[in-house]
Amino acid sequence: MAHSFGCAAAMFALSSGLAVENAVLIAPPVPQDNPGWADIQRANGIADVVVNRAVALFEARSGVALAPYDMRRDSAAMTARALFVHSKDDTVCPPKPAETLARLWPGSSRLMVDGLGHRRVARAPETIEAVGRLLSEGRAGG
Repeated sequence: MAHSFGCAAAMFALSSGLAVENAVLIAPPVPQDNPGWADIQRANGIADVVVNRAVALFEARSGVALAPYDMRRDSAAMTARALFVHSKDDTVCPPKPAETLARLWPGSSRLMVDGLGHRRVARAPETIEAVGRLLSEGRAGG
C-alpha cells in the first residue's frame, strides 16, 4: 500500500522483482509531462544547490540514477491485483492521468471518491473498506 510518490517507489520495487499478491496505489503521481523529483522540488522553490546535493546523495547511496520514473512503462507487466484510489478534487496528483495507469495494469480496479483531496483520501473510510475487500475477497473498487 502506497500513497503519492510512494506509489512510484512501490511500482519500481514490483518491476524490479518484488512479489506481492495485492497492491494499493493511492493518488499515484502519473506524469503528464514527465517531471522528475528534482524538477518538482525546484518548482516548489527549493534552491538548486539543495536539490543538486540531495540528488547526488541519493545517487551515491543507492547506486541508482534519479531519473523520472514513468509508471506507465511497467504497468502492463504487473501481476499483482491492484486497487487505484483517487479523489476527484486532488490537485497535487490529478486523477485523470492515473486512469491510464489503471487501464494498463491487468486486472486492476479503481475507487474514485470526491471531496478528500490528496491527503485525506488515504485514511477515508471508503478507502479502508475497499482495501479490506481487496485483501479478504480478492476484489476491490467501487
